[in-house]
Amino acid sequence: MIKINAFSAMFEEASHSDRYHTERVLIEFTEEVVARMDALGISRAELARRLGAKPTYVTRILNGPENFTVNSMVRISRLLDCSLRVHMQPKGAKSHWFDRFDAQRPATDSFDVTEARRQYKTITNETEAHDASFSLAS
Repeated sequence: MIKINAFSAMFEEASHSDRYHTERVLIEFTEEVVARMDALGISRAELARRLGAKPTYVTRILNGPENFTVNSMVRISRLLDCSLRVHMQPKGAKSHWFDRFDAQRPATDSFDVTEARRQYKTITNETEAHDASFSLAS
């Protein structure tokens, strides 16, 4: 069994590599794709159809290790009625993203304020838990 201190040291060392940060971005994007698919009620098969791809491609992108291009990330986002946004977070800062809709939103959109608040709370809690996991060595 690996001691917590040894694991924390290995994790700390890995967190300085570009590969670690690349994987984190890929995981975050994939989690957002899954959340958006759930919100829209879109299956993997339907996303594959919209992409003009085989269902195995969607399985591969959702299970990893797919190294997305910015173009493929934009395309997937647009097919899920979203825009892809990128944010550079300064070292030591915490970022919390949320979507705000203007009052002129189309009435045909099925936006649920209660569900949006629940999702925001879930994301915030997951972010805080994720951030706390980085503090094991402290």
